[in-house]
Amino acid sequence: MDDIRIMKGIGSSNELKLKQAGIHSIKDLLEEGFSKKGRAELAKKSKIREKLILKWVNHADFFRVNGIGDQYAEFLEAVGVYTVTELATIKPENLAAEMAQLNVTKRLVRRIPTVRQIENWIDQAGKLPRVIE
Repeated sequence: MDDIRIMKGIGSSNELKLKQAGIHSIKDLLEEGFSKKGRAELAKKSKIREKLILKWVNHADFFRVNGIGDQYAEFLEAVGVYTVTELATIKPENLAAEMAQLNVTKRLVRRIPTVRQIENWIDQAGKLPRVIE
């Protein structure tokens, strides 16, 4: 998986802290941060708040779904979908409507995903093993 610097919001200071704690890639972040205990240890080693680490881990988990990058991971979070497990249970039409409505006021993305794209994400999410505790 990609270098952690591609994740929105990490920034150079936190990137350095994560790398000093042994996290160099999105895969590393998922492997180390999948459990509450792992996130607590990573927070202690990196001196980054555990809540922020959980946010990044959830985004990294979304990256396992083809078509979801950092921008759509942020967008999903903004409409209240925080995990791949939650995504797997959502009705695509409802999610598309929520995203469209939110984007009118917040302008989070240039292109809103289509219902077909969202259906694809939901299908993929339902087939992925759960990795975050």
